[in-house]
Amino acid sequence: MSCVDDLQALETMKIDALRAVWRGRFGEPPPLRSGDLMRRALAERMQMAVEGGDSVLDKRLAQTAARHRTGRKATIRTAAFKSGSRLERTWQGQRHQVEVVEGGFVWEGRPYKSLSHVARAITGVRWNGPRFFGLREVAA
Repeated sequence: MSCVDDLQALETMKIDALRAVWRGRFGEPPPLRSGDLMRRALAERMQMAVEGGDSVLDKRLAQTAARHRTGRKATIRTAAFKSGSRLERTWQGQRHQVEVVEGGFVWEGRPYKSLSHVARAITGVRWNGPRFFGLREVAA
């Protein structure tokens, strides 16, 4: 059976069957409840096994599984970045750069205590700053 055939077989499987396939190929499956998300994760993992390389999704699933086991939410703190680091995000066609400084962030020459404050200044609405800048995965 080819990789394409294997991927097509996933389309009709229920989540328990998808977990069984994952378990048989890769070990313990991630704690996903959505059949669609599990199908996508499994398909991506199968393709990566054939093509090689590191999977972004695998890294995110590992983080999710670790959080699930510990019951803690991942947090992003200023200390996680070196002063002078830059974060970038394009929002509505405009590129925004945020510089990490000791005790906070600087955007357009103004200091902010958190990325969430920067994200709100950019968008005009409340955002989770780490999520806005792509530093935290979207909840499954």
